[in-house]
Amino acid sequence: MNFKGLQNTDEFTKVAEAAGQMKDAIVDAQNATRYFSSDTMKLDAVIQSFQGIAAAGSIATGAMALFGSENEDAAKAIQKVQGALAILNGVQSVANMMQKDSAISLRLSQIMMAAKTKGTVADTVAQKAWNTTKAIGKALLGDWTGLLLVGAAGLTAYSIATSKTTAKQDELNASTKKGGEI
Repeated sequence: MNFKGLQNTDEFTKVAEAAGQMKDAIVDAQNATRYFSSDTMKLDAVIQSFQGIAAAGSIATGAMALFGSENEDAAKAIQKVQGALAILNGVQSVANMMQKDSAISLRLSQIMMAAKTKGTVADTVAQKAWNTTKAIGKALLGDWTGLLLVGAAGLTAYSIATSKTTAKQDELNASTKKGGEI
């Protein structure tokens, strides 16, 4: 409408008012969404209440200064409200820092995930070692047949080794006897 030179017409005024009302409704919806999506919704409401009280105190203080009237009790009360507001602002800052999407929380989550991953890798290595040990045990001693075969092979090797050793010992004894007769 501006391009057509219609900005000073009744129709333009009606369209602009309707657009303004829509924009106001959209902003109101965004504010409500922001409030209800806050992780610290109740704390935000308390802080906003105290901010309103502090603002009223500031208005009263300004009015008293403007009209030359000063009341020490009112000034002390306003100072206490402002002190409480400062405490609540600090609490809100800490609460915001601890929210799940804060930089600190995200970094702690990364560290915990890295530690969990390293633990999983260590568990996997230990499990593979255990599985290998079990496989070797089953191959050698998995059932009585394997055990008997290993035992029989061991006995056979022992008997062959001892029979050869006995024969050599007999030869050595015989040669020693001959040497002693000389």
